[in-house]
Amino acid sequence: MENMNISADKSIDFRQGHRQAVNTADENLTDPAIIAWKDDKAERFAPDIPGGAAERWHFYGENFGGKLELNVGDDFHFILIEAKDFDDPDLNLTTIKDEDGTSFTCVNNACTEEDLQRIGYFPGGGIGG
Repeated sequence: MENMNISADKSIDFRQGHRQAVNTADENLTDPAIIAWKDDKAERFAPDIPGGAAERWHFYGENFGGKLELNVGDDFHFILIEAKDFDDPDLNLTTIKDEDGTSFTCVNNACTEEDLQRIGYFPGGGIGG
């Protein structure tokens, strides 16, 4: 797995770090999808595997096809795969459109709660109307 570091100001938040990772991934992979991530500032990560070790998110991304690890500053870390390697259609992938129209793909268990709400999921599961 290739590893890249992206310089970032300490004042950026997760969403800004996420945006930098998505933009960099688009330049380095054909069809990038986020499979795992970690936010050191908020001490959260995905996938959040119950009973897993603190670095379980990384093991998961590395062992399930991770092609590129992007470290945005010292606080935000993303592992990406090539979505083109999935069978089409694959229900494990979700495409999200950001506020400015930027699209990115994530594996369902690596989408943030905010991402899922943007496409109509609501806390506790399910799709809203």
